[in-house]
Amino acid sequence: MGNNKGVGVGWQAPAYHLILEGILILWIIRLLFSKTYKLQERSDLTVKEKEELIEEWQPEPLVPPISKDHPALNYNIVSGPPSHKIVVNGKECINFASFNFLGLLDNPRVKAAALASLKKYGVGTCGPRGFYGTFGMFLLRFSDYCFQELRCHLTSKFLGNDILN
Repeated sequence: MGNNKGVGVGWQAPAYHLILEGILILWIIRLLFSKTYKLQERSDLTVKEKEELIEEWQPEPLVPPISKDHPALNYNIVSGPPSHKIVVNGKECINFASFNFLGLLDNPRVKAAALASLKKYGVGTCGPRGFYGTFGMFLLRFSDYCFQELRCHLTSKFLGNDILN
């Protein structure tokens, strides 16, 4: 008649294993049905006792008092234009508080290159023109395709369509 070894083989386990699993199952059931907090016995106060406690209560300040010579109250005075070098309390310092600490933004060649790229690519509130593909060769090819000068208003993608005038 065939091999009957497979029946019941999966149910055989050491006794300690079955006991441990039983304890774990009971513990999970206890966790599921027990309250997460214990109700403490309270002593109810009378109205007179509550009023006395309210009268005696003095609130503490939220922050400690600050003295007049606290370092946070003594501000450094910065004078001069925002550049790579600034004057702090009459002393010239390098401005590490900005990205221009090397002074590249004061260079006339950098200013000219920035102005040229601004005139070529433009600027907008929504994003760079290169991100949307509206510069250089794209404008030339698209105007050839439409047989007209490109005047495209990029609308919000939530509207679902672009408007061509």
